[in-house]
Amino acid sequence: MNCSLCLFLGFLLIAGIFGLQCFDCDVKDKEKCYDPINNLASSVNCEPAVKENQTWHCFTFLLQSNDSSRDGVYRGCESFAIEIENKLEYLKEQNQLAGETLSAIEVCQGDNCNKKLISSNAQNIQLTAFTLIVTFLSFLLFNNIN
Repeated sequence: MNCSLCLFLGFLLIAGIFGLQCFDCDVKDKEKCYDPINNLASSVNCEPAVKENQTWHCFTFLLQSNDSSRDGVYRGCESFAIEIENKLEYLKEQNQLAGETLSAIEVCQGDNCNKKLISSNAQNIQLTAFTLIVTFLSFLLFNNIN
């Protein structure tokens, strides 16, 4: 057996052992979870499928709740039955309690594919404040010209 075939078979063996990797974080890691790549969020290996007819997927969602301890971004692995066609809706049903909203939902397959950047409330407030200041300054400048 030649060396390139050995390397290829070794790669397949390692990939099979380690399986799918997903970013894994929740509201305890608020800043890491908003931007997992730049903030170095941890990655986990998804376990082998519990049943034959299940597959692992990575997920991301933003949970908005009246309970601030649950508010924030969640990322991780989820095992789905193969027959579940709408994985986004299923994820929403499994994780959303009454009075809560799930948004920015992403379900994907591929190592660390759940990297969707989600802005924090602080970033949204800064952007809104910046927009208001620019609008106000433009208004003043325009009125001074006339």
